[in-house]
Amino acid sequence: VRDINQFMTMTINRCIDYTKASQGIKLVPRNETINLTEVLAMPINCMIASQTKVAFRLHPPPMDICSHIITDRQWLIENILCLLSNAVKYSHKTKVELAVLLRDCTNEEMAAKMGTAQCLRFEVLDAGVGLSEEAMQTLFNPFKQAQRLAGGTGLGLFSLAKRVEALHGQYGVNKRPDGAQGSLFWFTIPYRPDLQSAKMAEATGPAGWITVFRWVSSKS
Repeated sequence: VRDINQFMTMTINRCIDYTKASQGIKLVPRNETINLTEVLAMPINCMIASQTKVAFRLHPPPMDICSHIITDRQWLIENILCLLSNAVKYSHKTKVELAVLLRDCTNEEMAAKMGTAQCLRFEVLDAGVGLSEEAMQTLFNPFKQAQRLAGGTGLGLFSLAKRVEALHGQYGVNKRPDGAQGSLFWFTIPYRPDLQSAKMAEATGPAGWITVFRWVSSKS
């Protein structure tokens, strides 16, 4: 019931974000301190509970990523869930991988807008049928969902793009770096660690990264 309510809420929010963006209304994030491990676990657990044909792997994030960051919690969950659900749609009886990386911002203008020189890059790797170069150029536009194995409106990726832009991040899709069949979807958000909250969490319990990784690995 909790998962269904969460999916319904995200669907409503996606429609609201699309309506605002299509009307030229600027999306405004609601920044707060979040536990990054819990946010990562939620969409993965939802996908594991809703289907059995695709396995999931959460790569252990680098140790220099703080467990608590400042960002829009709901947007981050929706963006990850959007990419995971798309990957499941086009990956049949294979594995979908989620990774979080810490990267330096290469765009000085973007770094100034973000207020930080670093960003978190979220990557979802699938083993689906892949995308043509032409499809990758228009995939994040409204009603431009590529016809891979099943149709779609493309509103999910369009809403993701607008949310990421509001956060002063970037997004895109590439071919798999290993040359295998499939796609690599990614987006970035400003890296704003909350060191005080992380220290408080460490004082009250074990490191969350290890717990989440073991849980997801055991389920997949």
